[in-house]
Amino acid sequence: MERREHPRFNVVLQVRLAAGTHAASMETGNVSESGLFLVTDDVEFLAGVLPLSSVQLVLLDIERLETIDLSGTVVRIVRGRELRSPGIAVRYDPMPDELRQRVRQFIRRARERAETGG
Repeated sequence: MERREHPRFNVVLQVRLAAGTHAASMETGNVSESGLFLVTDDVEFLAGVLPLSSVQLVLLDIERLETIDLSGTVVRIVRGRELRSPGIAVRYDPMPDELRQRVRQFIRRARERAETGG
């Protein structure tokens, strides 16, 4: 059985991802306090990202005009031919407690909006 450090939530967040010379705006398929899965079928972008690549992330909350800058590591790339949505799994790099709390609040607000349809 798979054990995760934090539960995953199926909420959509807007994220800007930069990996080397590649950058793109994407949406999350799921998110947790330790990482996220970014959904993309951009074959060219996926070809330019390798597992264990360092990436920069900007989480966007358009309603609150808030952003959170994070760094992370690509832990999995899902290609379109697999049975899942294609995309990129990223684990956040270690972060200060204050930043982790901001990420936690960011996820909580996104979940509340998803549950209320707002």
